[in-house]
Amino acid sequence: MNPTETDKKPSRLNNCVTAWFGIVFSRFLGISIAGKLLLSYFSLLLLLIAIATYAFINLNKLNQLNSSILSLNVPVIKATETLIELILSQEQYARRNIILKDPDVLTIFWEKDKEVHHLVNKIIDSNLGQRQDIDRFNVLHQEYNTLLTSALPDAAGQPLQKTDAVIKKIKDVQQKLITLTKIFSVKARRDLERKTDTSSKIGLRAIKSSAVLFILGFCLSVLLTMIIAHNIVGAIKKLNRATEMLSLGKYDDLPRIPNRDELGELSMAFYRMSQRLKELEKQNLHTSPLTGLLGGVAIEQELLNRITAGKQIAFHMIDIDNFKSYNDRYGYAKGNRIIKKTAQILKLTVSECGQKNDFIGHIGGDDFVIITGPKHYEKIAKTIIARFDEVMPEFYSARDHAKGYIRTTNRQGTVVDHPLASLSIAIVTNKQRTVDSYIEFGEIAAELKEYAKSLKGSNYVVDRRTDDRPKLVIDNVIKPKRMRKKVSSA
Repeated sequence: MNPTETDKKPSRLNNCVTAWFGIVFSRFLGISIAGKLLLSYFSLLLLLIAIATYAFINLNKLNQLNSSILSLNVPVIKATETLIELILSQEQYARRNIILKDPDVLTIFWEKDKEVHHLVNKIIDSNLGQRQDIDRFNVLHQEYNTLLTSALPDAAGQPLQKTDAVIKKIKDVQQKLITLTKIFSVKARRDLERKTDTSSKIGLRAIKSSAVLFILGFCLSVLLTMIIAHNIVGAIKKLNRATEMLSLGKYDDLPRIPNRDELGELSMAFYRMSQRLKELEKQNLHTSPLTGLLGGVAIEQELLNRITAGKQIAFHMIDIDNFKSYNDRYGYAKGNRIIKKTAQILKLTVSECGQKNDFIGHIGGDDFVIITGPKHYEKIAKTIIARFDEVMPEFYSARDHAKGYIRTTNRQGTVVDHPLASLSIAIVTNKQRTVDSYIEFGEIAAELKEYAKSLKGSNYVVDRRTDDRPKLVIDNVIKPKRMRKKVSSA
């Protein structure tokens, strides 16, 4: 045989064992905690069942042997002892009959003969005597009866045969019968010794085997219990360590639990929670403390995700006009109230007019962003403007609102009149044209916003250009590339 083939056999065996162990371990990890505990108890139950079954089998064997001894060996031994007594008593009753010439004595003689046949049949039923010995006994006993009855007196009172010759023959047959009877007794006793020895061996083997089964089963049960306990306790320790890491803000490389039971599910829930907390923490780093809306990084990421997914986008850039002059006139505290109110208007409008996954962001200061689909963007813009203009009078004094402007003095000491606050909304979509990056969305929206701010009051403008109309002529002048837009206002 090729040596390389010989080396491959252990390798294949090892691979098979490894694969089998992997399957068993995988199935073990998939068992629920209750199932694992039941498995531990079930192993102990199997141990008890195995010991009880083995003990029952051996006890049954012992019972059969004892029953055989009591029902066969002991009766046969007693029967042989009785047979000898009956054989001798038959001779005695024959002699009495010669002396007494009493018919009752003769009747007893034949009753003893019947008892002999009964005991012989019991030996036959026990199968403890060889058939040829029993047949020989029956022949000798028949001859014995004949000899004893031939010595009986006739009607004249004389023996049928000469007494000395008959008595000698009777003694000879009698001795042979007793010898055969002792043979039956010896065989019964030997069988009794054999059964007793077997019973002793079965009992000893049962004790040893039960002890071995108990030790092996106990060790296996303890080992299985330790494995299950280690698996459960180890998983709990990992979860505890994961909790500590989460409390310290460490969301990556959390201890993973390979179990597919309740602890494994809890581990996956921990992992998902950690990723969610990580995401929320990132978002909170860029969340405006004033409005609670996400800021620049989150806005860029949202735009990038939608562009990468190939979704249609309507990007709103929202700016509060004349906000600086309002701060100069009324102070930053009241200015912050306008910003918070604007954020509330945006949230309410998007929830009523937008879609579930629409995004609202706060770039900073008085600049906001809404990212939605191109289906409802104009309705959203109109509703925001209407609500903003409706609540703005609340933020001005009655006198300023009646005048329709506020008056401030700039750094040069010049008195300047400023219009009341309004909204400018620039809307850019990729429905009719290609916009490849979030930067391009921002640039186009910034240019549209400048145009919207040049209009009086609150307005929104929409970029309606397409890829085949890259230029827009205003007053017969070709605008620079960054201003080549077709706009609409409301």
